[in-house]
Amino acid sequence: MLRSADVEDRNRNALLGCGGRPSDAEVRAAAYDGPELLAAETEHAGKRAERIAAYRARLVDGPVLVLPFRNMRISFDPLGLESLDEIGTVYPTLQVTDDWGILEVTAGGAFVDAGWTRAQVPALFEREGAELRGEGWSLRLAPGWSVEAGEREGDVRLVAPGGTRQARDGRGNSSAAGARLWRAPGRRAP
Repeated sequence: MLRSADVEDRNRNALLGCGGRPSDAEVRAAAYDGPELLAAETEHAGKRAERIAAYRARLVDGPVLVLPFRNMRISFDPLGLESLDEIGTVYPTLQVTDDWGILEVTAGGAFVDAGWTRAQVPALFEREGAELRGEGWSLRLAPGWSVEAGEREGDVRLVAPGGTRQARDGRGNSSAAGARLWRAPGRRAP
């Protein structure tokens, strides 16, 4: 009668094709703490997946303020960037200066689309004059610029002086907030 350990050994040997001898890869992995390294890499991958999901919910899928790039100048720390596959990158901190004003992101990140046509931050913010402040970010609007409801329910976009809707967000949209706290109808903050 075969024991389960014998079956496991046979399965392992069949997969390795080595008649019971460890492969060169297994020997090398053991010399470099392979199982511990694999466990650490698996844990790292799981934490990264959680960060990516949180960023996507906060900066892409949830209600966002869309800041189109027109004459953009940007500065950021290249360490800690998180790619969201083919759609863009999350910058944990950055500063963007453009025709519409100055965006400062100090925590929580900002999304920049893959085509470098726009940045996005969460749409929940307080407004005091030309200053908008959200969790981890602030925007000083240039004279004449304003915000209005975006294309998706809950999104907000910028409007150029005179309401010309020249500002586009890369989705073909142009950008309303009269209230001190902007929370778009029907959308909850993430």
